[in-house]
Amino acid sequence: MTILLANIGTSDLAVKIDGYYLPIGFDRNEPNMAEAEAEIQGEIEAEKWQNRFRIITDQLGSELGISDTRNFRELSRVILEKYQEYPEQWHERLRPGRILGIIETAKEKFKIHTAYIFVTNQPEFVVNFQGEKEPNPGYPTDSIHLFYILKLWFEREFGQDYLQIKPVYIDDVSAIDLDGLLNKYYNFFLKLDKNEQILISIKGGTPQMQTALRVQAVSSEVSNQVYLEPRLSILKLLAGEGSECHVFSYWRYQRIQKYQTVKQLLQRWDFDGARVILQQWLSTLKELEKAGIEEVQANETSLELLVKALRMAVGYLNLDAEEANKQADKALGELATIPQDYQNNGYARLLNLYTQCCLFWDVDRIADFFSRMHSFYEETLHELIRQLDGEKYFDRIEYPDDWYLNENTIDEFLANSDLVNNFDRLESKINKKYYPKWQREREMPNKFYKLSGRFSKLNFVQALVEAEKRDLSAFNEMLSAMEKLDYWAAKRNQLIHGAKGVSKLRMKEVLAEDKRLLRERKMRNKDITKTVRKACKPEEILTQMTIISRSVLQLTKVSLPDSVMYSNPDYLDSANEPYYIYSDIRKWVEETLDRDL
Repeated sequence: MTILLANIGTSDLAVKIDGYYLPIGFDRNEPNMAEAEAEIQGEIEAEKWQNRFRIITDQLGSELGISDTRNFRELSRVILEKYQEYPEQWHERLRPGRILGIIETAKEKFKIHTAYIFVTNQPEFVVNFQGEKEPNPGYPTDSIHLFYILKLWFEREFGQDYLQIKPVYIDDVSAIDLDGLLNKYYNFFLKLDKNEQILISIKGGTPQMQTALRVQAVSSEVSNQVYLEPRLSILKLLAGEGSECHVFSYWRYQRIQKYQTVKQLLQRWDFDGARVILQQWLSTLKELEKAGIEEVQANETSLELLVKALRMAVGYLNLDAEEANKQADKALGELATIPQDYQNNGYARLLNLYTQCCLFWDVDRIADFFSRMHSFYEETLHELIRQLDGEKYFDRIEYPDDWYLNENTIDEFLANSDLVNNFDRLESKINKKYYPKWQREREMPNKFYKLSGRFSKLNFVQALVEAEKRDLSAFNEMLSAMEKLDYWAAKRNQLIHGAKGVSKLRMKEVLAEDKRLLRERKMRNKDITKTVRKACKPEEILTQMTIISRSVLQLTKVSLPDSVMYSNPDYLDSANEPYYIYSDIRKWVEETLDRDL
């Protein structure tokens, strides 16, 4: 739906006197005034225009019994009374002035059905700083009676269903109080549907009203804004016809606002919020083009690519590489190489989780941080099992989400005595009742062994490292870092699943509290008791994750993926950019936006 918002003032009513419609309050110098006056060819028209104020005073004032026709409120009140008393006679004598062309354009081009008119109705007296009552200087120019004249005229001229004209009264704030008017217009815009199209006529009312309407319009969340500016035609005005309207938009100013908002969201790594802003803006531009805003010259293709890039980032944030890959397109240029890196490089999945922890920590999204930290821990073990050729011993087809022994490779597994013995030794350390289960697997083939938790998976990784004679020092560094995170993995379950508040400050508090309970032998949680002594401080978690990431690179001999936007990237620096995929996408989007301005 499209609606019209308009200020009205003393220039919006003309009365027919001696065959010509004279505006009863037109005293402003329009931008094209000289041109409009030059169009007047006839001497009579020129004389009527030049002497319009005198004619209004001498003839209309005398007819209505009004001595001071500069009192617009009083003059329009009497005209309203005459119009209501003698509708047929006065309807022909009256014409909406400037606003007639505005409403005709709005109806013809935009098919509007509702217009909101800002109407002044000031108190007759005000109290000054000394507490004394004095006349209100804005009272004589009020448009309250003018509004009802216009409403009656349009209903009588075109019928009740032609247009719903609704008043927005300015009666509790001065029409020259800019701060008060800004608040008045702001509250009005809050009630509008930000997804609808609005037509705006600034002219009319006081200069402060014009400023307030313009400022709050361009500052509002309503993106699809079209402005109607009547071009003064004295000849049409005198003939009682509506002026032509220039249709335009402050789309360039809005574009700057939108792009600034997008950049602010990207500073918070809010790719989906940025996507929503740009997608809405793209829709707005298309609507403006439909409306015939000729100056709109948006690079829609570029904006569509930005939306794709942001969707790609959202896909990665959701750990949905398939969705991210759908957004890849050759037209994305350099960024199109990211999905291939992500899809083909197993370590990239770990790097994605590590990077998300950096981002979520940076913006204080601690609940999300904990979730990704836990996933990073688990996925590190899974990736090491894969890279150290241990996955072949497990059935990842029938049980893709678990680690069950594969009966088809049990013989090959048992033949690797170093691996079997190492794992049995390590498992027996954490489970006193443990005995080599692999033999039982042979005796009970329908009972498949399963790596049930992260500690068993870690033991299996260590057994592989020792059997494969990999870099044991790198593994020990990783093991030490993981032990410092074990407490936070256990505590995460309490904080997240218990729906308790979590923040950086809260993390420090719970660590101190758990250590106190342990000292006083009041700790009842076995997982916390086992892990809290080696727990790192909250601010050291990312450092430990960096150590784990570097150790995995050493153990697997995998190289870091290249950056497409940064030279010589060091992704494993939790305190500084670049942050893998996300820094690349953010930089590309920001640079593209800058080129579009």
